[in-house]
Amino acid sequence: MSKELDEIAKQYQKEKPTVMKKDISIFQSSLATESASFLRSVEQECKKQKQADLLLVAIIPAINKK
Repeated sequence: MSKELDEIAKQYQKEKPTVMKKDISIFQSSLATESASFLRSVEQECKKQKQADLLLVAIIPAINKK
């Protein structure tokens, strides 16, 4: 696992944060277009929980080159 993910795991090990996930492909579209509905859902959840702060994480998988 990456150093950044290890740090996030440590930061939240005593808490129970809400985690939301969506797999996105920007092969034929833009990131803004593909993520718009997901970001609206995140915003709605933040408002529901009355939480103004959040942590956005992007995981870009490595390509296995042979």
